[in-house]
This record gives sequence, structure tokens and C-alpha cells, in this order.
Amino acid sequence: MRLGELNIELLKSDAKYRRLVGNLQGICSFVKCKGIVNYVTPSIKSLLGYLPEQVCEHRYDDFLADIPSQNKVKQRMEETLHGKQQTVFEAEVQHKDGSTRTFDITAVPINDESGKVASVEGVAHEITYKRWQRRHFNAIWRIRALLHRSCIFHWRTYRSQKSSP
Repeated sequence: MRLGELNIELLKSDAKYRRLVGNLQGICSFVKCKGIVNYVTPSIKSLLGYLPEQVCEHRYDDFLADIPSQNKVKQRMEETLHGKQQTVFEAEVQHKDGSTRTFDITAVPINDESGKVASVEGVAHEITYKRWQRRHFNAIWRIRALLHRSCIFHWRTYRSQKSSP
């Protein structure tokens, strides 16, 4: 292949990548080893109300909701920044409007040629609604179980009263 053909292939590949990232339903980000956001996909605007340039060059934890449970999130992210592979974890993130959104975070440390952590690649999928659904579904099942037990109790009480002389 000639250089011109390689450039055309590279441009096509870049266009495919940009379409893929542009259609991503989550947020993809790169965080430098000091915890500074280096890159974030444009989808952050629709999910959290921020423009990418409002997030880049800020620490990742500047956008976490200010609640005590976030200390675990910070700990897991710091461990990832030091090279420890993590499982998916939940984080409460502050929307630009002040509300809180819940995300499943996948964070992977990326090493440079010398083996040191250069950055962390992360993908975040919003699960706020799914989490709300799960909580309400569980509550409905608990109520259903209570009603069921109550009906059985009343039925047995009724049957025992009816059979007594």
C-alpha cells in the first residue's frame, strides 16, 4: 500500500472510532496518574450536563457526590491509579443541575513502556433508573409477601373459628 492509501484507511478508521464513541451510551474517560481527567467523551453532556472541557484538567473526585459512601469509590479509584485491577463498582456522581446520578464504573489501569501506570481508562454506565427500579421492585415483593402471610393467617383463623362449636 502506498502512503496515500494508508492515510485514507487511517482516516476511515478514525471516523469509525469517532462514530462509535459518539454513539456510546455511557461515558468513556482517561484519567492521568494524579487523578486528573485527561479526556472524556461528549456523551457526558447528555448524561451529566457538563461539556467535556468543563471536566478535563479537573480531578475525577471533584464530580463525585458529597456523601460518606463515596470514600470507598475514592479508595478503589486510587488503588486503580496505583495499578490494581478492580471489579465494576458503583459511584454517585453530581449532575451539573445539582442532582445525583448513579453509575457503574469500570476502571482499568494502563501501563507505559516501563510498566508504571500512565493512566486509567474508564467506562461509566448510568444505572440511576435501574437502581430505582430494583429498590421499588424489592419493596413491592416485600409488601406482597406480607400481604400473602396476612391472608393465610386470616384464612386459618377464619377456618378455625368456623370449625369450632
